[in-house]
Amino acid sequence: LLPTVPHLAARRGAMSSASLTERLRQALSPELSPGAGSLDEQLLQHLASHLNGTDAEDEEVVAESWSPFLISLGACQDERGAHTVCSRVLSRLRMRNAVGASAAAGSRSGAAAAGASGDAAPSKSSPAAVPAAEAEEEEELSSEIAAWLEKLRLGQYMAKAKAWCNRMGAVHVSEVLENWEDFADDLKLKPLEKKRVGKATASEAAKGTTDGVAAAGSAATAPPASSAQAAAGQASAAG
Repeated sequence: LLPTVPHLAARRGAMSSASLTERLRQALSPELSPGAGSLDEQLLQHLASHLNGTDAEDEEVVAESWSPFLISLGACQDERGAHTVCSRVLSRLRMRNAVGASAAAGSRSGAAAAGASGDAAPSKSSPAAVPAAEAEEEEELSSEIAAWLEKLRLGQYMAKAKAWCNRMGAVHVSEVLENWEDFADDLKLKPLEKKRVGKATASEAAKGTTDGVAAAGSAATAPPASSAQAAAGQASAAG
């Protein structure tokens, strides 16, 4: 017999929960030292239950709920540290969700194109025949991020930066800057190197603010149209 609708709904719910706990495991793992406690399934499900299905309903509420567990796992030493760790974990989850949604949309588009072109099987040399995992491993570091690393004299970290960007789905410098502390910690930058990345982040933020103020000032100081021009415009519209 076919399963009833309630059985199907329960099965979909279980799959969704499993997916969330696995993503949570991947997002939490970088925060744990090799000798930290294990992330067993029951603990992950408990932590995931505080996300209310959104991965970040309210960071403060999630951080308060997670604090005792993060401290016991050795990810931080106090509640303040737990809030910082929680923020990084939720940021990773958001990025993974965005990458997953983009991949799902691409898969749907690919399936539709395959259906339109008939039942011809792809050749072995076709990109479609390459497993997604292999394609992800072969993805190169974007030239924008590579040039930025060279500018900061961090070219020796290219391989680690590539791994971090592939894991987080980052292809632009702005995406690295949004999570620069996690980026610096993951690459294990030296204090002075981390300081350079922090200065670059502050400089980009200040530049963005200055550009916004300049644009607003240009709009505010633009000379108003003369009354003659306005009258000519109204006459043209009336004609």
